[in-house]
Amino acid sequence: MTMPARDEGEFELILGNRQIILVFFILVLLLGLFFAIGFLVGRSIASKPSAQQQPVQVPISVDATKSAAREVVSAPPAAEKQPEAKTEQAAPPEEPAAKQPEPAPKQAAVPGKLFVEQPPSGTYLQAAATQRADAETMLSYLISKTGLTGYVTPSPKSPELCRVLIGPLSSNEQIADARAKLNALGVTNAILVKY
Repeated sequence: MTMPARDEGEFELILGNRQIILVFFILVLLLGLFFAIGFLVGRSIASKPSAQQQPVQVPISVDATKSAAREVVSAPPAAEKQPEAKTEQAAPPEEPAAKQPEPAPKQAAVPGKLFVEQPPSGTYLQAAATQRADAETMLSYLISKTGLTGYVTPSPKSPELCRVLIGPLSSNEQIADARAKLNALGVTNAILVKY
């Protein structure tokens, strides 16, 4: 007696060890290829926006006060400041009268020494970490616009960076007030630092 043959279109596939290993390596190569393509596409996409966002990362742009702030930072001791004031007074006929009165109040509000190795102990808001010249310019701008006090100190994490510190601030109200003033000037990422 013979059994009737069934034809359902099914068949068995028998793979040996060599075939299984070959299929595994082909799958690994395909996954590696897809990963490499994804990595390269992501890298090219990520590099384009970061070049456009770099100018946006600077929280404050100081145009008109840069020269005034650098003069204050590089100014010699108080005995030599008076002759500089006399030379500035001799210059007004050449310059428009509207430009000279603006830097004078800003210079009076900025302390003579912005950079210190170790600030007095207390709580500070760190507005930025950047190179020393930029940090001093930024601090003098912040002091002149907000009336707050502050220091530029070396960063413990990187020798080429300096911290822009606002303070010392003794109470939560002072911290909130200083943070609000900094936010109004575009410094939204100030962090709390204790010395």
